[in-house]
Amino acid sequence: MTTDNHATLSGTMPTRSARDRIIAAFNAMVLKRQRGPYRVGTIIRHARVARSTFYDHFASESALQLTALNMPFAAMADALSGRGNVMILARWLTHFWDYRQQARPLLDGAERPRIERMFFDLMAERLYGDADNVSADRQMAALQIAAATMATMDRWLKGRLPVSSDTLAGQLVEMAAAIRGATSPR
Repeated sequence: MTTDNHATLSGTMPTRSARDRIIAAFNAMVLKRQRGPYRVGTIIRHARVARSTFYDHFASESALQLTALNMPFAAMADALSGRGNVMILARWLTHFWDYRQQARPLLDGAERPRIERMFFDLMAERLYGDADNVSADRQMAALQIAAATMATMDRWLKGRLPVSSDTLAGQLVEMAAAIRGATSPR
């Protein structure tokens, strides 16, 4: 039986797509605590792709960053919409806590409005199917959940909210359920 190690060493393992390699290179740079800004030249060198390949997949470093953040924020949106698992939310919160030196600038920096918009879109999609074609009260619910979650994470990652990631995950899920309940049809 071939093991993953054997497949990797023998070269029989399928290669990742260029897009996946770019995202993986970016994530590795962030997680290795390399300070940003993360320039295209550095990213493509780590991903071993051409500059044109980068731009075939991403319009900018900012677009890459949002794509890389989509996975954790999608899992968070799943849990907060009542469709996901609170333990997965807690694991992502633990991940953000473990890498809080990198996460804090995201929540404080120039990219925060884009991240908030991405999170709002994910919440609206999970809750109602389409962020742009739902009633104002439902858009408000998605916005309130996303904004409250971002503000809470920001305070927590700065050490101003001394609770565990499990406790925080449970409280965020309860908060989201209360907001969803307030906008349910009566």
